[in-house]
Amino acid sequence: MRNSESGIREPLSFLVSRLSLLISLALCLSVPFLSCDRAPADQFVPRLNVHGLLHYDGSAGEQPLRVNVNRTYRISEPADSIFPGAEVRAYCSDTEQALDYRYRDTYETELDSGLVGPGATVRLSVAHPDFDTVWGSTIVPDTFSIIRPGPGETLTVRDSMAWSASGYSRGYYIAFSQIGPDTTVLEFLYPQSDSFPRDFRLFFLSRVPSGSYRLDIYALDRKYYNWLRRDLGGPGGFNDSDTFEVSGGVGVFGSGTSRAVELCLRCDSLPPPGPLALPPGAIALPRRTGFRPAGFKQ
Repeated sequence: MRNSESGIREPLSFLVSRLSLLISLALCLSVPFLSCDRAPADQFVPRLNVHGLLHYDGSAGEQPLRVNVNRTYRISEPADSIFPGAEVRAYCSDTEQALDYRYRDTYETELDSGLVGPGATVRLSVAHPDFDTVWGSTIVPDTFSIIRPGPGETLTVRDSMAWSASGYSRGYYIAFSQIGPDTTVLEFLYPQSDSFPRDFRLFFLSRVPSGSYRLDIYALDRKYYNWLRRDLGGPGGFNDSDTFEVSGGVGVFGSGTSRAVELCLRCDSLPPPGPLALPPGAIALPRRTGFRPAGFKQ
């Protein structure tokens, strides 16, 4: 992809491989004891574990699709991060496109924006000779705009934020990253809306150092948002693969549309009146996790 786009896609990929491994291990723990006359080792049947995300940035260029493919493991066996040999394909309208194996358990391709624009349905198949074929689909979220703050504006903790709503999305990933060291200092999920409440102020930024920042907002489809919400602080467990509507295996296939703006952050000297709470409904992600959804390439 173009270097000019790398900054927009930067918040959101290091934690993905770690999450996939955690899911594989958690699935091993959740395998039920189906009968008393069979040993637990006989009950375990490995399945493909798929994690895929299509990134759409609203441009006329090609849009990256990255899919991590692995399998579930017994709790007694080590997980292997190397997983070649899968046949991964994306289907857009009447077009079929294969993903190339890149490294470890990662498969990638780029899809024409004319095929994967807002509201488009993209299907994914993952086949391997030793496992059942996994199928998934996503509807690409609509484009949207960051209304406030504007490019280059100075943001204080007593200001607020607003953006236009994105159709086909369930919620948003929001991140503030410091420019220079390029460190994500704050990131959280926010349910479907077009802004924070009108009277909500950004006191949760009061302990963030003043300086130059990039604000990234990703509108996520229902399946990927729910997957993040469950596995990164929300209710539920790892083994609810039906929630994300992947058949033949476990995991998730979703899509996200991104917008970004660079700004200056100035922390007020006055202490904030009240707790440093996130907006209502928001789910905080572990600070400085470096989480980046697969497909949002550096």
